[in-house]
Amino acid sequence: MCLGIPMQVLHALDGRAECAGRHGRGWIDTALLGEVRAGEWLLTWLGAARGRLEAAEAARIELALDALAAAQA
Repeated sequence: MCLGIPMQVLHALDGRAECAGRHGRGWIDTALLGEVRAGEWLLTWLGAARGRLEAAEAARIELALDALAAAQA
């Protein structure tokens, strides 16, 4: 199963951004979205940003991922 993971932009450079999420920090390819800014939430998958998220939507996805992890445990 492939799942998108919400990550928050810490700082951005041309075509990539350092982001933080449930699995720590990492560099994300942002070429599909264009310019991103610190503080924005992104839906990421396989090291690339696939879309922008509102903070509330990112929180709902995090809750769903928590529930999935609990069900698997």
